[in-house]
Amino acid sequence: MKLLLISLLCVCHVNCMFYLLGEKETRCIFDELSEGATTTFRYNSSISSGDPIGLIVRVHDPDGKLMLKREYGSGSTVTFTAHKSGEHAICTSTNSTKWAMYATGQIKVSFTVDTDQPKSSQERKIRKDDDDDDGDDDDENDEDDDEITNGGNKLISLQKRIRAVMESVEFITQTQNLYRRAEMKFRDRAETINSRVLIWACVQLAVLLSTGWYQMRSLKAFFIAKKLV
Repeated sequence: MKLLLISLLCVCHVNCMFYLLGEKETRCIFDELSEGATTTFRYNSSISSGDPIGLIVRVHDPDGKLMLKREYGSGSTVTFTAHKSGEHAICTSTNSTKWAMYATGQIKVSFTVDTDQPKSSQERKIRKDDDDDDGDDDDENDEDDDEITNGGNKLISLQKRIRAVMESVEFITQTQNLYRRAEMKFRDRAETINSRVLIWACVQLAVLLSTGWYQMRSLKAFFIAKKLV
């Protein structure tokens, strides 16, 4: 059964954490990734008995589709690239072949998750345009007769910069939409939990009132039977 790892048990360094994994359990960690982001999952596992044990790592995309499934050793590095923006799940389970009644060991899994966000096209194009501008300046100093050509190159460079800024704005808009969808999903979950709690409270109240009414009716019938009333 997949368990949502709500709280990690301990923080080793800045981004090094660990959790305890049963031999027949599957635990997942979730990370919000943008399209094109590269994530590196490094881990080391150890069991209380000291015997080496491997892990099976699965990566699911926001739609729940399996992106990666592979069996690794007791320590390894897993790298994958997000093909879609949203919440990705990194799930781990052991490759233990014991029966469930005998699989009582606890595996300590220490891990780090590093994410490299994709560079926006603005940074790449502006860097390229700056190199072109430096080359244009050298040409102006060497050849005074190419002023018109250089002016045209500057105009093209300005157009490229504007296009790069527009693409950067589009990338920022997509990122904001991603966080907005995540916030809406969290709000929907909270409202669902609140409604379930309210329904459960109403059911408890109904049971309590029914029990009280039944007890009062039983006592009344008892008193009448004993001719106490």
